[in-house]
Amino acid sequence: MKFIGWIGIIHAVFIVFWMRFNIIFSIMNPIAIEEGETLAQIGMDYHTSFIGYLAMDHGSKSFMMLLTIAVPIATFYLLKRKVKFELYNIIGLFSGSLGFLLYSLSLMLQASSVAYAFNLYKSDVNEFTDAFALLLYEWTMLEGGFSTSIYILANILIAIWVIILSRGLQLYTSEHKVSVFGLITGILHIIAYLISWVLLMFGMQVIHTLTEAIGLLFVVWIFLVGVVIVKGKLKLSETHSQS
Repeated sequence: MKFIGWIGIIHAVFIVFWMRFNIIFSIMNPIAIEEGETLAQIGMDYHTSFIGYLAMDHGSKSFMMLLTIAVPIATFYLLKRKVKFELYNIIGLFSGSLGFLLYSLSLMLQASSVAYAFNLYKSDVNEFTDAFALLLYEWTMLEGGFSTSIYILANILIAIWVIILSRGLQLYTSEHKVSVFGLITGILHIIAYLISWVLLMFGMQVIHTLTEAIGLLFVVWIFLVGVVIVKGKLKLSETHSQS
């Protein structure tokens, strides 16, 4: 189980690393805004100056999400003996595993789509290929495209897993602070992403503004769960061993 704990810790550290790195990178390489250019043109000109950067960001995060699937699988086996919790445990396993898988797929779609758009734009074949590349970038990164719907669904599924696991920890372990924090995080996560989904249907792209803080809460929670597992504290209470 310690290996699974380290995956949770690495997941949190990895996400925080990329957040800090992106902030530093944007400060060192500010975006040049020219009058008359659209957001798509500004973004395309900026990212084509750093080919591979955005794809590396999304691609590495995609791999991390695939690796994190091991955490809901491991926590499922931790609570497997709890007969009264069996149905919830199965739902948690399905939600967590599918959620991280879809999250990974969403990032892969964005990484591959923008990489293709950048290469097409850089080739500078004619004005039609440039226009198509700009439209593809705008639909994928600015409008969200298909990947954003997958991203929202993935986060809702992950939030369901967080709530179920936190409830299980609350009932059957002594880690009550982590479980309560997880319940709060999961509920806020679902509310934020449901609102984002509704706004997306009305063409309002405010996902990052609305969900960034909630995402940080999840990062803190999975880090705490990882630490608890590594320290060997995530053990079922004897008083509930047959529940």
